[in-house]
Amino acid sequence: MPPSHLTEIVQGIAAIDKLHTCDAVLSGYLGSAEQGEHILGIVRQVKAANPQAKYFCDPVMGHPEKGCIVAPGVAEFHVRHGLPASDIIAPNLVELEILCEHPVNNVEEAVSGSARTHCARATNCVG
Repeated sequence: MPPSHLTEIVQGIAAIDKLHTCDAVLSGYLGSAEQGEHILGIVRQVKAANPQAKYFCDPVMGHPEKGCIVAPGVAEFHVRHGLPASDIIAPNLVELEILCEHPVNNVEEAVSGSARTHCARATNCVG
């Protein structure tokens, strides 16, 4: 999907004066970092219309057996921009390691050290 199409959808919702009724923005797999930038623009628009709205980011980036499977720039986008903007994130183990920029070998590591430091930017982290 072209990134501009995402923005056009939200502009349509705003045009019928319903953006304030949006409670959340949900994002999943990104085909490019550019799509991510458009999504963050959408998040800003929705939160401007409804300050209570949440951004739920499922940073679909990898699989335990396949590793990182996204286009160049997408993982970096999530680490630098997507995670800090998120209210709720739902990474799997591979994605959590990418976001935290640190290996996670057990539950203790998932909730301590760099995992807690970096991933605590989001209000909630579910996995």
